[in-house]
Amino acid sequence: MFVEANYPSGVSHAQSFPSPLKIGMVVEQLFQPVPGGSGRYIVELTQALSGVDEISITGLSAKHKDYSALGPIPYRAFPWPRQVLYETWRRLSWPRVESKVPDLDLVHATTWAIPATRLPLVVTVHDLAFLKDPSHFTRHGVSFFKDAWKRTLDLAAAVIVPSEATGDHCIHEGLEPERLHVIEHGVAPNTATEAEVEAFRRDFGIRKDFIMWCGTFEPRKNLSTVLKSYELIAGDYPEVDLVLIGPKGWGDSGINIPAPLMERIHLTGKVTDAQLQAAYKAARLFTFPSIWEGFGLPVLEAMAAGTPVISAANTSMAEVMGDTGFLVDALDAQGQAEAVGAILEQDKDSLGSLGLQRAKGFTWDAAAQQHIEVYKKVAARA
Repeated sequence: MFVEANYPSGVSHAQSFPSPLKIGMVVEQLFQPVPGGSGRYIVELTQALSGVDEISITGLSAKHKDYSALGPIPYRAFPWPRQVLYETWRRLSWPRVESKVPDLDLVHATTWAIPATRLPLVVTVHDLAFLKDPSHFTRHGVSFFKDAWKRTLDLAAAVIVPSEATGDHCIHEGLEPERLHVIEHGVAPNTATEAEVEAFRRDFGIRKDFIMWCGTFEPRKNLSTVLKSYELIAGDYPEVDLVLIGPKGWGDSGINIPAPLMERIHLTGKVTDAQLQAAYKAARLFTFPSIWEGFGLPVLEAMAAGTPVISAANTSMAEVMGDTGFLVDALDAQGQAEAVGAILEQDKDSLGSLGLQRAKGFTWDAAAQQHIEVYKKVAARA
């Protein structure tokens, strides 16, 4: 779904714009301890937009000691640390973006850091999971997210979401459909080499075939079900280990490894991008039964590596996967164990080829072009 905005009287799709259209993009997520999928979205989107002459991006951030996370993105930093900047934006609607960057045409809030501005505002809403189950987040986080959602409803000229599931949730929570634009994420081809795969195995002591999961260790990722399903099949498949990749987040992440399986379950912690791509390529299958995701980028990354996927039915991941993998209720450990067994009994390449082919339809260049269309429509109405 891509909702066509209604143009004001006298405005056409072919209307000319300043060249280039100047976008102030909030990139503060890149400085978080765990940037996650939202950080990946910013990196890939800005890279894709950087080659487009009609768009000029200026990154907007708080004060930091090191700005290398931005790569080549031109930026302007406000002279306050993150917590101060967020709270003044949130409670005082100050300082306005245009006071720091006076020649912008519009502002794009890429996460819940909604800046103060009188310019046209575009907001990316990755998910509203905090409204589905607040227990999966800290009390402060829920309060901050709710305030940001209210400001989005009050101020955003356009709202970009990565999936139909998130779009439907936004409409259910009060967003008018004419402001909504569904733009799916992209994925780069997996170029991990055999040497990189072997280096990954060697670095983390992984000698057997393995089932892979990756993400931030936090409640909604549902790691307890991943572990239960593995425990159910471990005896039947002694030659298959479980590898859990990612940094610790917060709260009870569900990591409780049974003593008999200690040597077969590998926790790598945070890895480099190259190591992650090698892990996707090496894995016998990828499992990701997250209870709720706005898009579920790891699922698409696994598909792009030609690795069979198991994920949660009735979520955004089902949109991404189509009919290329196994969809099971997120909390059904037995059903997931059966899906694991079904995959392990078949040829990986044959199963993975369906997901690999589907993943080719998700590109960051296409996502960037759809973002440009939203920017133009918002600028036309200003």
